[in-house]
Amino acid sequence: MPKPPVPLEIDEFLKDPNPSVIATLQSDGSPNTVATWYLWENGRVLVNMDESRKRLAFMRRDPRVSITVLGKDSWYHQVSLRGKVVSIEEDADRSDIDRIVRDVGKFIAYQKAVQDAQPAQRDPPRTRVADGQR
Repeated sequence: MPKPPVPLEIDEFLKDPNPSVIATLQSDGSPNTVATWYLWENGRVLVNMDESRKRLAFMRRDPRVSITVLGKDSWYHQVSLRGKVVSIEEDADRSDIDRIVRDVGKFIAYQKAVQDAQPAQRDPPRTRVADGQR
């Protein structure tokens, strides 16, 4: 696994609005994984979570985390990062979550454009099965 800074190709991939899964460690050491949105800024991952989230308590207890970012076009294209939480800060003015939501909006717009570019598919003919006969 390369040490920071990440190679340019990975940096560019992480800057794109891609879905991700973050993993934290529960008090018994077992992993806890949750889908989440993130921002990649200056070689660091920014995530936002409500104070009530269990994973936030897990991070406070044990700062070791990993995040796997899935390519928006293919989940086979992915990058996993491992490390420790550097800081947990309140987002009092909600500026961090607002920036993440704007990035999510870009992802949704991209997905819609891809879907709109696809030819319309018709439902396949259905076979009715009654009393075991076709």
